[in-house]
Amino acid sequence: MFLAGMMLCDLDLLAAKDELPKFFNLFEPWKELIFFNLFIISLYLGGVPSHSADINVLRSSSGWYYLSFLKPQAVFNYKWFYLFFASVSMVASVPHMPWLKSFFEMRFNLYLGRISYAFYLIHGPVMWTLGDRLYVAVGWYRDAHKTAIPGWVNLFPLSKAGPFGFELSFLLPHLIILPVTLWLAEVVTRTVDKPTVKFVQWAYAKTLAPPPVKL
Repeated sequence: MFLAGMMLCDLDLLAAKDELPKFFNLFEPWKELIFFNLFIISLYLGGVPSHSADINVLRSSSGWYYLSFLKPQAVFNYKWFYLFFASVSMVASVPHMPWLKSFFEMRFNLYLGRISYAFYLIHGPVMWTLGDRLYVAVGWYRDAHKTAIPGWVNLFPLSKAGPFGFELSFLLPHLIILPVTLWLAEVVTRTVDKPTVKFVQWAYAKTLAPPPVKL
């Protein structure tokens, strides 16, 4: 996925300099149609059923039977195969759809983009520590929790009624988890991400040959 992002970045830089390979000109008349359909495909693939890693579950899901045969044998959890193409397709298409690009250029969305890498790094530890305990406290627990953190089990039980993913006991913990995660992502961005990027840029500059001196 990181390599795909680098490739998309290189293509954007070439396009800005009008240096794209000539065969891209063949698609120019259908540019808007191509990117619109690519965006629709990304939404569809991004909705891959993922509540089970069993490929037969995917195969029995409506609209996924034939797509399930595209999964390589080496991919054990099939959802990541489809999510890869979904994410790359979305990132590739959004910059070429002005009505959608303007939404992602809103200040809050740009802020999320700035802290996204740190958010990616710390969301797991937050969920394993704070998130796990909050969900156990409101009633989402397994037998292992009764042994590991018995004091948190059903500490504040909440209703599990409602559609899947919209239960009160699922949504309310996020009022704590999300702000904490955003704050930690901001801290990591300022203390780790930015200094690391600056150091790498400095180290890279040190490896470059000095500019030629004009005599």
